[in-house]
Amino acid sequence: MWFWWALSAAILAALSVILTKKSLKNVSASLVAWVLFSLNTPILVLIAFKNGVTEVNNLFFLGAIGSAGVFSIGKTMRLSAIKQSLLSKISPLATFNAIFAYLLALIFLSEKIKLIGVVGLLLITLGAYILNAEKLGRNLLKPFKLLFREKTSMLFILGVFLTSISAIFDKISVINTFPTNPSLTLLMENIVISIILFIYLQKKKQGWIIQLKDNFKLLALTSIIYMLAVIAVFSAFAVGPVALVIGIKQLQLFFVLLLSYVVFQDKPTKYSLLASIVMIIGVILIKLT
Repeated sequence: MWFWWALSAAILAALSVILTKKSLKNVSASLVAWVLFSLNTPILVLIAFKNGVTEVNNLFFLGAIGSAGVFSIGKTMRLSAIKQSLLSKISPLATFNAIFAYLLALIFLSEKIKLIGVVGLLLITLGAYILNAEKLGRNLLKPFKLLFREKTSMLFILGVFLTSISAIFDKISVINTFPTNPSLTLLMENIVISIILFIYLQKKKQGWIIQLKDNFKLLALTSIIYMLAVIAVFSAFAVGPVALVIGIKQLQLFFVLLLSYVVFQDKPTKYSLLASIVMIIGVILIKLT
């Protein structure tokens, strides 16, 4: 069942990316970030407590708060690196999130994956990397070269690593809810992150309330889709290996490409087609595990 949760997450995440990009045309990045974690809170409360009160232990709070804190730091590092460098030069490195997660889950959660699953994970990572790096043309290895030349690349990859650590905390939190309640973990994390981002918005004082009112419907929809995507990821974490779940979720790049073709008639390049085929083969191998 975890496979289908992860696949659903990839589809929803792709839709979330499309809506987020549309939102960013008229709204600041900091406000969009806050919206993703806050506007869905009333609905999330209903989902989290629809079956009554869920029992939790100290590991639940450790996982949720740890994930929120580490994710906030990692995301800040990634955004800082992107601000200082061209996105196309460093974004391919983000695809190694799944590889980091595999190593971390092996160490801290003792999650072992069959060889065929590891091969599938590597293929999905390779396909996702090609999709991210296709704008570089024949310079597909440039992001690796920059790791040893630019501090921004090192900052970005460190941010990616911290994001992988947050996934480990996510699983720790989810599996320490009884009965399993992924929505409760997301609610806890969203509250912590929303407070942090709200304080940041208050300090900026750049008319964010007006932006929120003028674009409320689109922002609310974006927030709800994002919420559903994360709930799907956390539901997959509850019963599936963290690395494989993240690997499948990287299919969102493929679905973004597909949506762009259907909605905007964007023609895929030869790199996109190659990457898509590689990723699909990887997914099939993971499904066979």
